[in-house]
Amino acid sequence: MSDSDIGGDLPPLDPELAAWLAADSAPAMPEEVWASLQARLAAEPPLSGPSDPRGLPEGVADLSEQRRKTRVRVLPLLAGAAGVALVGAVVIPTMRSADPVPVAEGPAGVLAVTSSAGPDPEPPVQSPPAPALGSPAAMPRTVLTSGTDYTTEALPEQVVTLLTSTGMADGSAVADAMVASPAATVLPGVGLASSPEALADCLGRLGLPAESLPLVLDAATIDGRAGSVIVTVTEAAAEPPGEPLTLHAVAVGQDCTDDDVAAARHWDVPLAP
Repeated sequence: MSDSDIGGDLPPLDPELAAWLAADSAPAMPEEVWASLQARLAAEPPLSGPSDPRGLPEGVADLSEQRRKTRVRVLPLLAGAAGVALVGAVVIPTMRSADPVPVAEGPAGVLAVTSSAGPDPEPPVQSPPAPALGSPAAMPRTVLTSGTDYTTEALPEQVVTLLTSTGMADGSAVADAMVASPAATVLPGVGLASSPEALADCLGRLGLPAESLPLVLDAATIDGRAGSVIVTVTEAAAEPPGEPLTLHAVAVGQDCTDDDVAAARHWDVPLAP
């Protein structure tokens, strides 16, 4: 290696690195670092041999002079390298701190998995309760006060007339009424017709099945006394579709007392499909 190779200019810095270094001034090298470098270089023992290069054989370079030149070049380079290291130690963590990435401890960095709090779980869907006595399911599909004076002898014919006047003269019309909403939501009468609960209680005391659906309630008179005629149907009676349908009618005193229940008249009313 020739003297020109050792003392030649250093290669230029990368343009992006040079621009970055120019944009951010590097802090000064700490005094203790600079002093340590100087001390280490000064502590190197001098090379033995003549100090006058003229006394050396031809073609032999003076290493002490070469070392002096190298020392002059090395010190600024070391100072610059230390400054770059300090800038990197300060700037790079600062740049990364804007968007820190959590890592797991261990020999290989692994992204930490975090889960955000999701929405509260919805409560389990519960089946709707069975209709209460006061619900539309316990209300008669038709409620009226016809003023008819029902008599024991004419009750069956009078009930057929009642069904015809309310549009339930055949099985098809009754099937439609069973799935329709009641026209009324309250019972304006007295006694068994005062509330859905009172009507359901009376039907139970009359011995009708619990699944009986009241179709018509007519508050009138029975043999001259205040009472009601109630026409009911069950789902079992409506099966299968297209077959003759049988309704159940009962005439009972308005208060549905024990005596009224004992004196009540029951009969079936067959209808065409």
